[in-house]
Amino acid sequence: MNDPLTVGPDLTSTVIGNAQGMFNGSSFSLFSRYPPTDFVPSRGTIREMAIVGGRGAFRMAKGFTLLRATSSNATTGNASLEFNVTLYHY
Repeated sequence: MNDPLTVGPDLTSTVIGNAQGMFNGSSFSLFSRYPPTDFVPSRGTIREMAIVGGRGAFRMAKGFTLLRATSSNATTGNASLEFNVTLYHY
């Protein structure tokens, strides 16, 4: 993924950074994976993902993020996700 991080869920919200990395599913089921560039299985479902590594000031950071889909558009493939991030950095 290589997606903008914005202040709010609206696609026109102010960009404050970007998210780069890879998603790796924890199940053999396609529907257990949560790639934001594909589709959003259900609105309001909370997913958890591990954070390992980083770049710049966040190099070697670790933690987790809870994310929830706030909107999706099957026609354009766009989805807005709300991230609640906990990072540990030494």
